[in-house]
Amino acid sequence: MPYALFTVPTSQRALKKLPQDVRRHLLVELQTLRANPMLGAQLKGKFRALRSLHTRYKGTDYRVVYQVQEKEQAITIWYAASRENFYRSLDKLPLPQ
Repeated sequence: MPYALFTVPTSQRALKKLPQDVRRHLLVELQTLRANPMLGAQLKGKFRALRSLHTRYKGTDYRVVYQVQEKEQAITIWYAASRENFYRSLDKLPLPQ
């Protein structure tokens, strides 16, 4: 059974800031997580509860940080943006530890 995708206000705002074609690309990439939620890389340190999906669109790298809740079969999208300064911005967000 595929996992359900959920967003939080932080990720919704981040996605709205991206150009529409990039947003569409990321949404297609996120659909692959529904079948294989462990596809993204496990983060380390204080973000070890999260995973990061890496993707490239028109020569620019993008990251989507998400958390998998296996019991609920749910994926929560916490943040999405280009790779540039991504982890610096992520550090400022109220994320689960």
